[in-house]
Amino acid sequence: MSDNQCQICFAGTTRREVKEEIYTFKGHETVIQQSGLWCDSCGEGILNGNDLKTTAEEIADFKQAVKLKTAKDLKEKREKLHITQKQAAEICGGGVNAFHKYEKGEIFPPKATINLLTILANHPDLMKEIQSG
Repeated sequence: MSDNQCQICFAGTTRREVKEEIYTFKGHETVIQQSGLWCDSCGEGILNGNDLKTTAEEIADFKQAVKLKTAKDLKEKREKLHITQKQAAEICGGGVNAFHKYEKGEIFPPKATINLLTILANHPDLMKEIQSG
């Protein structure tokens, strides 16, 4: 067994390189540059602590960017509907404090909340149905 033999498939050899990997979070995608020992046969990678640390930082930055974009979009949709956080919480559930945290990017809103506000922002006439019910 050579030093470069793949420890996963034992058929190929590994070499240190950077590989583009697609990472998905809450329906958003990004390409991360993942360094590691990559096998030329099975394509699997062996990652060391530094590889994982660098990738973890990149992923954390991406997740935060998604949270902030979602927060901004949610607030814009709520304001387009001319409703307060309290009214939005009554429509979507979750409470006023939760809505405040959604719009600050502190917590990620449930998919149902995002979907409902998206539909209402695109079809504001449906607000009458909700408010009368």
